[in-house]
Amino acid sequence: MENRTQVRCPENQELAAYMWNKWQEMAEQPKGISDNFEMTLSKAHFNVCSSKTPILTIKDFSQVKIEGYNGTES
Repeated sequence: MENRTQVRCPENQELAAYMWNKWQEMAEQPKGISDNFEMTLSKAHFNVCSSKTPILTIKDFSQVKIEGYNGTES
């Protein structure tokens, strides 16, 4: 996975970086991560980076839509 997504809202930079680092950390584990989970992380990271509004709380983060999670696409 390559990190080519620009973060639109500067306040979300730290969260996007955390998600990216966690993703890499999980991928380096002996078991790695499943394709489905990798796609979920990818979509969540993309949505955080694409968000125009700051994600400051867990509630804000929970509102980031993940494709396939609830049958809709963000």
